[in-house]
Amino acid sequence: MSSPKSLILNSPFDPPTRHWEQSADRTLKLIPERRSAGYELYDVRNNTRRVERLDLVNTIRNRVDTWRTDGYPGVTSVTRRLLEHWHDPSARGIESLKVVPLD
Repeated sequence: MSSPKSLILNSPFDPPTRHWEQSADRTLKLIPERRSAGYELYDVRNNTRRVERLDLVNTIRNRVDTWRTDGYPGVTSVTRRLLEHWHDPSARGIESLKVVPLD
């Protein structure tokens, strides 16, 4: 890919569905899935980098996704109303907020 129009790919209101991955030659490639949680460590002395995965974060993400899909079992009525409010774009006047599509 030459140069992306925007590095922002996902809506802040939905789970991520794609991410950028940088190859060894520093070009970006679009990956059609959520990025695994982790962080990169750069060693400037050896000009290398490695990724440290955050397995606990990935486990929590999966459990939250299941909880959301199942309709938030065990949630209190106040929390349910807050979740409904947060997921209602018209409640905050942000209906027009959209992610820039890639062409």
